[in-house]
Amino acid sequence: IQDAPIGNSSEKKDLPLLIYSHGYGGNMDMATYFLRTMASKGMIVAAVEHTDGTASSTVLPDGRERKFNEYLMTGRQQLTRRASELLEAVDYLPK
Repeated sequence: IQDAPIGNSSEKKDLPLLIYSHGYGGNMDMATYFLRTMASKGMIVAAVEHTDGTASSTVLPDGRERKFNEYLMTGRQQLTRRASELLEAVDYLPK
């Protein structure tokens, strides 16, 4: 939940961060049970749905749907895209 409150706002403490990257043909919803459990243990959790063609299906920023397409990018391009998307996820997290 974007912009969700983090515990008691009067408590300022460092919390561990888990950024989830789905596998080949997966999506960000596949590990919901695991991610909820980690959040309940006090972790900040972020799940990324990659736009490199490896997600089972994803909605692009312009609203179009992209289905799984293993030939959309080369392996190197996929790794580069996935890494940049993981780094971008940090920008959405509380400071």
